[in-house]
Amino acid sequence: MIQAGSYEGQAIKGKVQIGETDKGVLQMAIDMELFPTKESKESVVQMTTFLFFSEAAAVYSYERLRLMGWKGTGADDIDKLDDIFSTRVPCRVTAPESYKAADGTTKMGTAKLEILAGAGTVTLAKTVTMDTFKARLRALGGGGSTAPSGGGTAPPF
Repeated sequence: MIQAGSYEGQAIKGKVQIGETDKGVLQMAIDMELFPTKESKESVVQMTTFLFFSEAAAVYSYERLRLMGWKGTGADDIDKLDDIFSTRVPCRVTAPESYKAADGTTKMGTAKLEILAGAGTVTLAKTVTMDTFKARLRALGGGGSTAPSGGGTAPPF
């Protein structure tokens, strides 16, 4: 069994499957060769990574495909995957996690292969204007330039 850790991964030509989960979410399974370093010529193992295409997850799956070299722009290009078979990408293999089966017993899962896409960015769900932000911040009081008063301890952040 492969050790959990960081690897370089490369998609294997002819080893891409498309389908859906038992909940109806579109998914793509890509078999990848894993190499211990970028310079390595011999892979240490083959594993499958899964990309999910729900409304929320699709953007991240497209991002991972692009990291692999995909030149597509969306659904109409999803069948044009030839570029992903020549690019190595940073990957992480996670340790297997235990889970509760339907019968109540504890089972051991399998290791997972993740294509690392970096930290990414966040879009706040509820934004406010700078004027509103400043007004609400003023209403909180304090200026941030002096030590907190009242004998309490500072928050842990």
